[in-house]
Amino acid sequence: MFRENAMKTWDIAVVGAGIVGCAISREIRLRYPDKSVLVLEKEDRAGAHTSSRNSGVIHSGINQKPGSLKASLCVRGNVLLKDFCRRSGVPFREVGTVVLARTDQESSTIRELERRARANGVPGVRIIYQSELAKIEPYAAAKEALISPSGAIVDSARLAVDMAADAVRNGASLVFDAKVEKILDKGEQLVIQTPKSSFHAR
Repeated sequence: MFRENAMKTWDIAVVGAGIVGCAISREIRLRYPDKSVLVLEKEDRAGAHTSSRNSGVIHSGINQKPGSLKASLCVRGNVLLKDFCRRSGVPFREVGTVVLARTDQESSTIRELERRARANGVPGVRIIYQSELAKIEPYAAAKEALISPSGAIVDSARLAVDMAADAVRNGASLVFDAKVEKILDKGEQLVIQTPKSSFHAR
């Protein structure tokens, strides 16, 4: 996506063009447009590893401990990620999440999840019973279940590629085939060594 004089000194360097690296780079450029951002990726494309090989679930926030940062970020992130997908044309499906309860102990568990979900502000969460469950998932065998309508699935490989492209559109610079082998701290700047060249960042 990008080639430039390696002697330029960048404000910020990000190692790895997975979803996290590209999302961070994009956000830095959106918040601080005066900062130059370089992303170094060892492969020949974005999201070549974990980012394109995960389950693709957009979690709704039913499991996270109420009041925790993780809970608030999960619920907010659910909304923001879907918004990004809609704007970018990344395929996703709002299929919802269903947690089954086959025993009394599992029924207690889904009620605890329902409590957590409500405390976290997850919309539309409720307990359903076998007749309604059969309409949603006819092969599920359970006496009751917790349904969270905001759960979704996304094409994670496409998401990684589009997140990288959006980072570049917002001014980040992305270099492929640039495996970081060593980072030297020179005080006022870092020297980031790759097999083909070195890059400088503050």
